[in-house]
Amino acid sequence: LSVALKCFYTSELFTPDFKFSVSGRYFAPPEGPHLEYLEYIRSLPLIAAPEAFGLHENATIMRDQKEAKQLLNSLLLSEGGAAASSAAGDAENDKLAALCDDILSRTPEVFDVEAAAARYPTSYP
Repeated sequence: LSVALKCFYTSELFTPDFKFSVSGRYFAPPEGPHLEYLEYIRSLPLIAAPEAFGLHENATIMRDQKEAKQLLNSLLLSEGGAAASSAAGDAENDKLAALCDDILSRTPEVFDVEAAAARYPTSYP
């Protein structure tokens, strides 16, 4: 935590061209009226990019994987679990299976990397 904070709590923060991120989107706005601060805050994206926290862009992938896992775990929990009777449990399992089939039907086919490599060869110098 202290390493991350060193990037943000620095004397360079008070220079006009200091940016918290490589893109320049995140910076300390210059001193001014309250409304200018509000306008700057409103200009920021609703969902902050990893760069806002000093992270690499690949952190988005990890976040998306975590959200997908939470969604699927929530689906499993909402289906009643093992405490349901066998008849009710079968009906719940059928619903869950139907939901999984629906998700799989919308998922693209597995990409054949070998066929693509054979059809479109690439060479890197």
